[in-house]
Amino acid sequence: MQKMRFAAAIAVVVLASQALVPIFAETGPGQGEVIFHRADVMKGKAVRFNLSQDGRPIGHLLAGTEIVVSLDPGTYTFTASAPSLDGTDQLTLTVEAGVTYHVEGEILWSWPVGRPKFKGVSQSGTPVAASAPAQPEPAPTATAPTPPPAPAP
Repeated sequence: MQKMRFAAAIAVVVLASQALVPIFAETGPGQGEVIFHRADVMKGKAVRFNLSQDGRPIGHLLAGTEIVVSLDPGTYTFTASAPSLDGTDQLTLTVEAGVTYHVEGEILWSWPVGRPKFKGVSQSGTPVAASAPAQPEPAPTATAPTPPPAPAP
């Protein structure tokens, strides 16, 4: 009986710890935004994605959570990993300023635990055109005064 109570208490703690806890980063001017989201479903609920961007850890994507990453324009590779035998997936995105990219993650069945998978990418917003360097105005050209016509003989 005590084992069942203990197991129930552990289950409550695990499920409560996976409530929606968004991680946000402030998006500055001239940046794009990537939002990683994972639905709150039973399949693979206890498995977490370890997210990294170009080899740098950015967070853990649990069931029912999202992580928002603000980035300068450029190409980035994101990796999701989990402790399964084939437990990694990669996604390469070219981020544009002013655009928000929505990346959906899911857990697929694998051994010994689920395997993370980037399922879909959508985008919203309008790309902000990179401002071209200011071109100097052309200097006015000086013209020599025209001499008056010669008097007729």
